[in-house]
Amino acid sequence: MNDDETKIDEMRKLIDNEIGYIVLITDAKDDDSNDIWIYASIPPSKYEEFLKAEALGAYNIYDFGSILEMGEGKTPPEEIIKKMEEEYGTNDQFEKIYKETVNTLAKNPLEVIAEKSNKLNK
Repeated sequence: MNDDETKIDEMRKLIDNEIGYIVLITDAKDDDSNDIWIYASIPPSKYEEFLKAEALGAYNIYDFGSILEMGEGKTPPEEIIKKMEEEYGTNDQFEKIYKETVNTLAKNPLEVIAEKSNKLNK
């Protein structure tokens, strides 16, 4: 791996660790075209690719992450929402945090990586 590839890999890991991994998918369909909801663990480094596949409508969630919870209907029951908050710290602001972090890293990635590395090494 050359220096640029190493830096890109470090940036992906930083984004994944900084933002979190939980996404709620509410417009999914099962194999029989029934409405289902899904809580999936998708690393932010795969999130843009997931959004593109989701927009096309046909994708396998396992290509992007793993399913934590799923069920029938358009939205999860309140007890599942609470469970996901308690167990995984789900955050309905994921997309906003994701965009802010990516924008920050895009402006000055090496400085952000160095800052985060220094904090981890203390």
